[in-house]
Amino acid sequence: TGLGGTVLAMVLGTTVALVVSLTDIRGRAAFNFLYVVPLLIAPQVTALAWLQLFGPASPFLKLIGMAPPLGSRNPLYSPEGIVLLLGVQYGPMAFLMVRAALRRLPRELVEAAQAAGAGRLRALFTIILPLITPALLGATALVFVSCVGNFGIPAFLGIPANYLVLPTLIYQKLAGAGPAVLTEVAILSVIIGLIAMAGIVVQDLLSRRRDYRISTTSLPPQPVALGRWRPVAEGGLALLLLVVLVLPLFGLGLSSLVTALGRPVVLSELSLQQYA
Repeated sequence: TGLGGTVLAMVLGTTVALVVSLTDIRGRAAFNFLYVVPLLIAPQVTALAWLQLFGPASPFLKLIGMAPPLGSRNPLYSPEGIVLLLGVQYGPMAFLMVRAALRRLPRELVEAAQAAGAGRLRALFTIILPLITPALLGATALVFVSCVGNFGIPAFLGIPANYLVLPTLIYQKLAGAGPAVLTEVAILSVIIGLIAMAGIVVQDLLSRRRDYRISTTSLPPQPVALGRWRPVAEGGLALLLLVVLVLPLFGLGLSSLVTALGRPVVLSELSLQQYA
């Protein structure tokens, strides 16, 4: 689950950083702020929001008439659900680190590649990505350590499915046994530390294979004009925000207003009584 969450977060965060940093999309500042909001939310809240959004008792799904029958298994109670939410939670972390590297990218190298006849994709794979390799490696190591040590998401999604990772296994052992289990818990904690350290060591070894220093004071590359594809790119980013931020929080907020989970949602029955 740690590796799966890392791969998903890196693919998601790096792709979004490339689109936001290197193209002429509009509303860049607003998107940057909204996309990192999931990183500021506790993992337990993220897991609860997604569970309330997709479960059979989901008020949102009942509101739009797409709720599965009561008693159906929530699809997020699975290893795949844990990987999905880890990727959503830590994709913004990868985004921030990769975007920072892209902002320091020297313009003259990209312009020289284009002047020599390189297309956009060739410049991306032969100039841009190699130059931001340290940021990619650092982000991968940081995301991996975060995924391995995350407790909230595996607890909410894994324990009901009897799928344990090391942090939730430690929690169960501490909750169900006395002082005699402390030695075993200490061993499991050491294993988590060793796995995290292994990720850092691999990142360090890969970084030493090349010299990535850049001596330049130039501006970052000019944004790539997307032309007729700009609305498509902006629509894709808006859809991403809708999926990873708006819908889960809307589902969580709607759940806090209904009088009883599982009942059909009637707007006139929504109440702030629970808050009182």
